[in-house]
Amino acid sequence: MNILKKMMNTTLGVGFAPVFIFVAITTVIGPLMAFSDIRTMLQYGTPNGGLYLFMVSMCCFILYLSVRVPAFQVYYRMIPILWPILQLALFMFIGIGIAATIINYWAEYNIPSRGFAISLGILSVLCVRVFMSWWFYKNPLAPIHQSGEGFE
Repeated sequence: MNILKKMMNTTLGVGFAPVFIFVAITTVIGPLMAFSDIRTMLQYGTPNGGLYLFMVSMCCFILYLSVRVPAFQVYYRMIPILWPILQLALFMFIGIGIAATIINYWAEYNIPSRGFAISLGILSVLCVRVFMSWWFYKNPLAPIHQSGEGFE
């Protein structure tokens, strides 16, 4: 029975690898993509795709699964600093994704003025940065094996 469980965990972990790698890369590169779209929207005044909240939601869900399912935790054991890096990138992706959504709404509907949309975008990034400062004050960045805590 124990061998069957190990085989199933290995199969699940290997099958989850492409999804996890894609989400990890998207989480790290996502803020840069959103920033580029914000610059384009402000420069030309045209709306750009508004999928950032969906992308953030999917990244959050996959990262949640990677932490909660024991078969998927192998990546964090192989690269202990991966979880803190993904947390930093995810928080920034959330802030810049909200800013891109607000500015996209301005470019599409012209409801808030341009200056107000830019102010709301900056405010969203600042709020996420303040939250991130508080979060990492409470939970310092340290690999799991150094802090003595585990996922189990």
